[in-house]
Amino acid sequence: MEGTTPTDQIHAQAHVPSADPFALGEYLAQTLGGGWQASAGSLHFDGATVDFHAWPDGLRLDAYAASEADLAATERAIDEALRRLHAIGFAWRTRPSTLPGAAPLEPPVYNFPFDDDHDD
Repeated sequence: MEGTTPTDQIHAQAHVPSADPFALGEYLAQTLGGGWQASAGSLHFDGATVDFHAWPDGLRLDAYAASEADLAATERAIDEALRRLHAIGFAWRTRPSTLPGAAPLEPPVYNFPFDDDHDD
């Protein structure tokens, strides 16, 4: 993955409901060989990286992968680890704009209430 950035990778997200997202994050980091500090962590796989953050109602996962195959393998590894804790009821959602061949997103258009002569 050297030389790539999350913007040129496939991006998928998942939210894992949990009463104790901090323990869940720490478990993932210990089980899959990642890092966890305070309320955030990361995992590194061949061809993929996963960032995760504790939220009040669960753990949010953001996976970035170089290919759909790398993303699928990463999702499977995390799913298997979470199933051991009986953490179910979550699904991965791939951001369609990050799939290969997807049309680039159009930049946002801002309509500020200023006239054209405004220099600030």
